[in-house]
This record gives sequence, structure tokens and C-alpha cells, in this order.
Amino acid sequence: MLGMDEQDFGFDYKAIYIKENMRYYRGNSMRGTFQIGDRLLIKPVLIVDIIPGDIIVYQRPNNKENTEEMVHRVVALREGKLITRGDQNRTLDLTPVQSNQIIGKVIAKENRGYRQVVVGGEKGLQRAKLRWAILRLNRFAYRLFIFPYRLFRNSRFISMLWRPVTTKIHLKTEGGLVVKYIYKQKTIAIWEAASKRFNCRKPYDLVIFPPED
Repeated sequence: MLGMDEQDFGFDYKAIYIKENMRYYRGNSMRGTFQIGDRLLIKPVLIVDIIPGDIIVYQRPNNKENTEEMVHRVVALREGKLITRGDQNRTLDLTPVQSNQIIGKVIAKENRGYRQVVVGGEKGLQRAKLRWAILRLNRFAYRLFIFPYRLFRNSRFISMLWRPVTTKIHLKTEGGLVVKYIYKQKTIAIWEAASKRFNCRKPYDLVIFPPED
């Protein structure tokens, strides 16, 4: 990441803080482009100044009959409205964005004191298209290999060749006993005794199984 001066943004960077035109990113739909905790710097713009590839912050209704703020990339303009999509999402957003919903365009992000310009326009759209192509490829690969993967897991053949040494931590919670499997200082599996639910990261699920097994 490159540190940048205020003048590189074309406006007073400090004014963003005065006008509160910034947000902290959370969620998954723009993962890769942003990471949780990134501070997004927003420039107020009119809808006519937005082009495909730009990333915008906008309001939309939620299920609680209220509004929530979203940050997604514009992929097209249609009948005076913006068609958007998350860089990590497989499909377009269902509802187009109207001009009165727009809060502004994301022009930069900041994390741990470093600022980086957010690429929009045609260049930003091309990067997003590459990410979407990778998502499609990953989905295809998942469908292609999930069946033989499950066969290997059910056969437990891999466990005869690979036996990672794990540490089990037993925790008493309000919901009952929880067992964490630790490997190289990372939690790779969790067993919830009350619900008999076992969650294990791949590829460790090839060699680690629920206690009742």
C-alpha cells in the first residue's frame, strides 16, 4: 500500500472527518477488495457522476422496515438507476439503486495508518470481473471434486497416512460442553456436545471426526 497526500484525492482529506463522510467496513460481500475494519473514505457525488466500476455507499430498506447502509460496486446504469453487485457475490443485487439512496462514492480506504486509493471505473470493473470469474471457477471445481472428497472422508483412508497432533480444549458453556481442536495454534474444529454439532475446516475433516465416532 502507498501512503498518499491529501492533495492526491482532489479535495480536503480532513474535511471528510468533519462531515463524517467515512464508514468502517464489515461483512463479506466486498471481501478481498476491503477487509473488516477498513475505514472507507466517501466523496458525495451525484448519480450522473457515477460510472460502472465505481464503488458506492447507499441506503436500502431492510427486513425490519428500516434502512441499512451497503457498499457495493456499480456494474451498469439502467433507466436512470444503478445496478450493483458485491465483489464477492455470485449474482447482481436484486434491487437497482436510485439517486436518493446514494450516500457517496468510495474513493479510498485506510487501515493501520495506510491509505490507498480505491480503483473504480473501467479498471475497477475489470478487476471485479476477474474476481467473479474466479468465483465461478471455484464453484465449478467444488462441484467437480466434492463427491470424490466425500468418498475419501467417509473411507477414512487419509487418516492412516496423515495424523496431525491436535490439542483438545474442553470448555463448559451455558449451552453445554464445547471441545476445540487446536493444531499449530489454530482452531481447526469445534464439537458441541449438546447439539452433537461438529464443524471442521477442510482438509482436516479428512482426519478428524466427532468424539462419538
